[in-house]
Amino acid sequence: RRVAEALRIKDDAETAGHATTPRTYASLLNLLVNVDVGKRRGPKPRLIRTCKLFEEMLAKNVEPPPAAFNSLIVAAQRAKQPDLVARSFQEMVNAGVTPSRET
Repeated sequence: RRVAEALRIKDDAETAGHATTPRTYASLLNLLVNVDVGKRRGPKPRLIRTCKLFEEMLAKNVEPPPAAFNSLIVAAQRAKQPDLVARSFQEMVNAGVTPSRET
């Protein structure tokens, strides 16, 4: 419920003309990876929600911080999607983000 509320607040702020920062996206992505929202539960629904928010961030020309890539990689790993883990890692490297121990 709190995640849904956080996403609603983000949407309300954007509607009011405030841009969502990379740090805010990273925090929301981390929440989506770790908390179930609604009736669909488990790693795969979390991955879908994480991917949608990550794609929204890119569509709004917000440069993903390292934490955003980490969330995407963790979500893909938990959902047992090794191809997406590899693609996300390569996308991170291509974006000029230096891999860390977490990635």
